[in-house]
Amino acid sequence: MIDKILEINNYSRFNTKNMGGIPNNGHLKKINGIYAPNGTGKTSLALLFQSLSNKNSNIILKKRIVF
Repeated sequence: MIDKILEINNYSRFNTKNMGGIPNNGHLKKINGIYAPNGTGKTSLALLFQSLSNKNSNIILKKRIVF
């Protein structure tokens, strides 16, 4: 189980974001709701969590950054 998000770097919409601005300084509870405008990274975050829970790094390649 993921207890806390410290930071997410260079993934989709997340580029060196400090997670200190989210409630509880990034500490997660058993159930967490995420609400934000379109295009802010909600799906990317969900794919990241799915990749971690399934131990399948291919899932996150759907939203990788291409330069």
